Amino acid sequence: VVGFAMGFSDVNKTNGYSAQYDMFNTSDGTWFASGELPSGEGRQYGTALGCGGKLIFAGGQVAGGRSKAVDVYDVQAGAWWPASPQNLALSVARSNLAAACAMDRFAVFGGGQIPGSPAVDILDVETRLWSRAALNFGRGWLSAAGVGDCAVFAGGHPKTGPGSDIDVFCFAEGKSSRR
Repeated sequence: VVGFAMGFSDVNKTNGYSAQYDMFNTSDGTWFASGELPSGEGRQYGTALGCGGKLIFAGGQVAGGRSKAVDVYDVQAGAWWPASPQNLALSVARSNLAAACAMDRFAVFGGGQIPGSPAVDILDVETRLWSRAALNFGRGWLSAAGVGDCAVFAGGHPKTGPGSDIDVFCFAEGKSSRR
């Protein structure tokens, strides 16, 4: 997402983790408070990305476990999407996951520690609908990147498993296919 960055504030902490985001507008060089996360869950070791004009934070570690929460900030609207456990949650609670954006439309969240999740959750930021997929094998601490119409996941722990440690999910005509 061009023009904005996000960061944690150390106010309004819940269970020791911040539930408050501050945004930085790179166009005018100003910081502003965006309010508390709609999920109300302060957490660490989650993942964040920009996709389709949205800033998205997903998963993470909370006091006593992992989180399924997904919080979405719409840059144009200047507001968070309302929290809803039915439509803004990962399929599996996890931390140390990776995320990539494909086609500036599909936010793809993969892997994570629970330990070593193979789960892949795909959010279409235009329709707000989810689909699911899986990595070759479960792993956390992995890396991800969006390349054209594909999201690529690589590495992670455990480093070896059945098959390749590179997973590629591509989107054609709004549908996901695995390569």
